[in-house]
Amino acid sequence: MLILNPCMFMQHRPPPISENNLSGTLPPELGAAWPAMEDLELSTNAFTGPLPKEWSKMARLKTLQLK
Repeated sequence: MLILNPCMFMQHRPPPISENNLSGTLPPELGAAWPAMEDLELSTNAFTGPLPKEWSKMARLKTLQLK
């Protein structure tokens, strides 16, 4: 499970999350925690499952990289 402090994401860009070999499902809480998120890079990890529907609250999201 990915556990991140939402206070870290008050800006439009999160700290680097890619290339960390993180695994598990993506937490639905991040959608509400990051409403102003524009770019989210999660590639080179081992996440499983669907994108949570709550992520639709990230209305400004332009780029989501999951490869």
